[in-house]
Amino acid sequence: MPRRTHKKSRNGCQQCKQRHIKCDEGRPCCVNCRTSSFPCTYTGPASDTPCALLTPAPSEGHASSTEIDQPPLPLNMEHLQLLHHFVIDMHTSFSLDPEYQKCFQTTVIKQAFAHPFLMYELLAISALHIGHTDPGRRDYYHTRSTELQSLACSNFNATQEGVSRDNCTALMLFSSLLSLHALADRHGSHALDSRAYLQKFLNSLKLMQSISTLVMSTWYSYLSTESEIKILLDIEDNSQSPCIYEECQRLTDLILDSDMEEPAREACLKATQRLQWSFAVAGMPYQLHSTIRFVIAWPVQLSEGYLNLLSDFRAEALIILAYYAVFMHQYRETWAVGNTGVLLLSAIRAQLASKWLTWLEWPYRMLNLG
Repeated sequence: MPRRTHKKSRNGCQQCKQRHIKCDEGRPCCVNCRTSSFPCTYTGPASDTPCALLTPAPSEGHASSTEIDQPPLPLNMEHLQLLHHFVIDMHTSFSLDPEYQKCFQTTVIKQAFAHPFLMYELLAISALHIGHTDPGRRDYYHTRSTELQSLACSNFNATQEGVSRDNCTALMLFSSLLSLHALADRHGSHALDSRAYLQKFLNSLKLMQSISTLVMSTWYSYLSTESEIKILLDIEDNSQSPCIYEECQRLTDLILDSDMEEPAREACLKATQRLQWSFAVAGMPYQLHSTIRFVIAWPVQLSEGYLNLLSDFRAEALIILAYYAVFMHQYRETWAVGNTGVLLLSAIRAQLASKWLTWLEWPYRMLNLG
């Protein structure tokens, strides 16, 4: 059988060329730079093509796909090692619930074999996890992880699939793993100044929030009641719990007393209410977690309005994010989070004027930072 021809291009961005990975040439930011929170610069002619990550066209029927503009990934022993690591070791980091773990060992793997973009991302996050557990080879596995993530995103964009009953499960898993990957990839974060670090973290939040836009807004009912991964969305509703209510109420008072316009105020109030919900369902801040099940519970519920306020470094929005740093700190024993809560809170503090710092007293106390 003759091999499919593959069109080579020298018009990729400078960052992808330096990393020796395939660039999708999306403008103004390619997929690889967007998911890795890198600046994206080109030397070739401009293009009107936007970065299309996680934005397939909606579809009510069966999804169709076009031929992928890249050769299939050759099977090698390293890929088998990464798959084995995911099935045998990494699946335990998602939850302590045996049924939850079993879903990652069986259903998720089955979906990955049917959808190459999911398989590539599964292998990518597995490589990132191995690098975390084997510091001596961290740089090597970070490179492998970046290459596989690039293939995952390129494959996803090339398929041009609409969201349907046939693929919404795979898309939900893909966007979830991709979001966790963005959060867990802390390569070079310590070298960033506070503003650059916040921007990188904000890019991760936007990626996590895209799950809601991509899948959950339309297919949540099916995914949570009928799909093969419904157990992954089975969350006990403790939203009426008094857990940290007093602190969230203080945030609510801050927002109501602010001079923000009504749309901004509503966006911050919703973010605060959903943060209270996340604290409640995860038993925060009184319970320390060793798995990452609820890490993206809050980001996927954020509104575009609130994310825009964060992009503008609006003080009230940053203070709400500082309370989320407390949430993340309770997950510090998980590989995907580590000391992110401390780094995030320190970066937020550096961006706030002195008159706002009293609002950080509770987060600093909860993180034992003095």
